[in-house]
Amino acid sequence: VYYLSYGSDMRRFAPRSFLTGMAWNWAPIMTDVVRSVRDRSWDQHPGRMWWHGLDKAGVDLIPFSERVPEEVRQRVMERKRDIIEGRFQVFPGQSDDALLALASLDPNVVSEAPRLLEYDHPETRELVSFVMEAADALRREGEAVFPAFRHPGGRWFQGERYVFVWDLQGNRYVYPPDPAHELGNMAKLEDIDGKPIGRMFIEAASSPSGEGWIHYQWYPPGDPKPIWKSTYVVRVEPPSGKSYLIGSGTYGLPPERAFVSRVVDQAAALLKREGKAGFATLRNKSGPFFFHDTYVFVDTMDGVELVNPAFPALEGQSLIDIRDAKGKMLVRDYIAEASRHGAAWVSYYWPRTGSREPVLKQSYVRKVRVGDQDLIVGAGLYEKQ
Repeated sequence: VYYLSYGSDMRRFAPRSFLTGMAWNWAPIMTDVVRSVRDRSWDQHPGRMWWHGLDKAGVDLIPFSERVPEEVRQRVMERKRDIIEGRFQVFPGQSDDALLALASLDPNVVSEAPRLLEYDHPETRELVSFVMEAADALRREGEAVFPAFRHPGGRWFQGERYVFVWDLQGNRYVYPPDPAHELGNMAKLEDIDGKPIGRMFIEAASSPSGEGWIHYQWYPPGDPKPIWKSTYVVRVEPPSGKSYLIGSGTYGLPPERAFVSRVVDQAAALLKREGKAGFATLRNKSGPFFFHDTYVFVDTMDGVELVNPAFPALEGQSLIDIRDAKGKMLVRDYIAEASRHGAAWVSYYWPRTGSREPVLKQSYVRKVRVGDQDLIVGAGLYEKQ
């Protein structure tokens, strides 16, 4: 078990488990407080709150331990620079009041933090934040907020951006693009490939986490050609006690590492429950394990490919000695990394679905015990996907 310390460097208490953490630097904060008292600007600070982040050196990262890989250190430091220079917003669109509630551990807001932090792209964080804010409105105001959800040009309905509301049986209550026909049961809704997205919305909201992503092919307004759409849904219980799911989607969302790690974790859980009988579900291109150029593959510990829906001709073959376009023995590498760490991110060159040209791919792999056998379960995303 490893840990990140909070507030100060605590590696001395458990040095073998320490990774890094954050430390307060009170000097610039106290300097500003004292200066505000001396120049009588104390009351000009809203709520008498001082916000000193990385850019003002009020907080900083604690030096890494030797257990943090160099690749991870570089990614963390790049993200730190992005935050300082304004290229990465941790909580996009959040007001100071919302951030204050978050810092105060407001139970209606704090659960949003980890959901936002796991995503790399601002478009994803903005969509999640939008859904979470709408969920909070429904949680507080109940069904009385439905008219506001439908109001054109309002907070919740602007062009192609809107929220929809179903109950957990699939009955639709709010659909702003067509309120005259919004009532109806959507549990059997499918995309153009027959993917049962209605059932998948309900399953995601009904899961223990109460949230999830569904990726599917849909037609953008006025466009005859379908493209990938990603929808985020969460479960909400307003004062009435009725359970709803609320969600919103967008077209062409950039691929996220979080999407990939989630689908690998879900595939691992499936195989633990069903064993190799779950392979058929992983191969189903109308199921939850196939989206964009992402698919789940399964290998034995000696490199035999058991599942590969994108390149089915590889199934049953030993790939242990193959090399990518740069000479990397990719299968040996990701088996070794998953064996060493339990789960790991690896990179190598591999063709996209339907192509023969190798491009840079990042894959997340896990070692999973299935029956009496250890297997490698993985999925990935491509550079400039």
